[in-house]
Amino acid sequence: MTRYTDGRRRSSGGGLSRKLVLLDLLLLCIIGGVIYPFIIERNRTGTIDGVNFELALRYDRDTVFCSVVMTGGDGALISESEPVTLSLQVGEAEPVLLDELPPPAGESRTVRYSMARPGKGVRFRCVIQWKGETLTLNAKTVPPEG
Repeated sequence: MTRYTDGRRRSSGGGLSRKLVLLDLLLLCIIGGVIYPFIIERNRTGTIDGVNFELALRYDRDTVFCSVVMTGGDGALISESEPVTLSLQVGEAEPVLLDELPPPAGESRTVRYSMARPGKGVRFRCVIQWKGETLTLNAKTVPPEG
């Protein structure tokens, strides 16, 4: 014997559950779209042994300027005898290797690189090696308008 004896077919609520699943997916997409840029932005800064590193991009119509700013923390004991190795890679080109002394506590040093702006977006990747630790910073330019 069946549960419903009057012959009418009863819905088990599948339409409501489908709507809730679609609403959950929509909310996840919206939250991901809002949070994702902050996750990517976090990749532009990092710290090794009390020294803060920041990769900054600035560009105008014809030129792209890339800066790596090293800031010594106030309480950091920084040995200036061991240089910081920076490997800056632009797009798919060979990386440029630079050695720079770390800044004293409370001061900063900036390493700058400039290039002609290409007609498309370019990825910048900076691998920093110091005191046996490795830090990778990433940034990307947007294509020029027009």
